[in-house]
Amino acid sequence: MRYCLFFRKMMWLVSFVVLFLFLNKTAMAGWILTGTYIDSEGRTMPQRFFIENNKVKYEMHDFIYIFDLNAKSLILINIDKLTYCKTTLDAYISFKRSMMTQRLGELLKSVPENERNQWKEEYTRQISREGTIPAQSGDSVTINDTKTDFKMVTYDTDKYAVSVNGLRVEEVWIAPALKMDSDFNWAGYFEFMAALSLREGDVKLMTSKPYKELLSAGFPLRRIMYTSVGNNEWQVNLLEEKNIPDYEFYTPALCKSVNLQQWFTQPVQKAAAYDDYE
Repeated sequence: MRYCLFFRKMMWLVSFVVLFLFLNKTAMAGWILTGTYIDSEGRTMPQRFFIENNKVKYEMHDFIYIFDLNAKSLILINIDKLTYCKTTLDAYISFKRSMMTQRLGELLKSVPENERNQWKEEYTRQISREGTIPAQSGDSVTINDTKTDFKMVTYDTDKYAVSVNGLRVEEVWIAPALKMDSDFNWAGYFEFMAALSLREGDVKLMTSKPYKELLSAGFPLRRIMYTSVGNNEWQVNLLEEKNIPDYEFYTPALCKSVNLQQWFTQPVQKAAAYDDYE
């Protein structure tokens, strides 16, 4: 009788542990977003994002960036050169600033002597701001719900019009039911975007108070950005919720490790053809 009772308790414990591990693994499922970016010249560039537990892998046609939003670590991968640089966000920003400082002496030689102090002060301020999220100015950002609903990759979206100082600059489709809060935080992501100078105008707009409030309402699945030189468009075409293997966020085995100095001095060559990620 005692043996049967002990056996039942053990089976209950084993069942509980198995259920806990299953639910925990499900809760930790990540996201893979496959989409396209169309620039103002009409060129289409495939992009893919792997997102899980505040780690982001961003693939584009000739580069891969891997961010750890919590640890503030960064892996840069040059697909064409088969090289990678593993560093931190602070080290990356510091190195960029040091390069700008080294360049300052050469630049001052071409500036008239009576203008050098003023020019040096301004350039020094630029160095101090390098790699940081642009400060908000007095621009008025307004966001209006267009009352237009549209289904994208199985999610219902609401279309919003974004204006700066009364001028329309963007239309964005937000999916209210798509929440990635446990796997992704915008604040950390914007830090990496600013450091890598990825669409700086975007970062300033998206870190404004009205836009941050919009992002808290859901995840964007499509954006059309209007500029004076043409329109840019970004859209998610495939959205998958699944557990992402750890190796997706590791350094690639086939690539050679380089330091920041080597990374910045290696020649950049655009890929002749874009990977379609299919």
